[in-house]
Amino acid sequence: MPTASDPHHNQPGEINHLYEGRGVYFDDPSGHNMEILTHPYI
Repeated sequence: MPTASDPHHNQPGEINHLYEGRGVYFDDPSGHNMEILTHPYI
């Protein structure tokens, strides 16, 4: 499953480090853009 560090998939294979956590985006089997975060955006 291809992943990216941004919701537009401009940085494939990367992980973001925003808000003192990590995040990754991917498309689910239905084509919806999904995000996994290790720390909330607050």
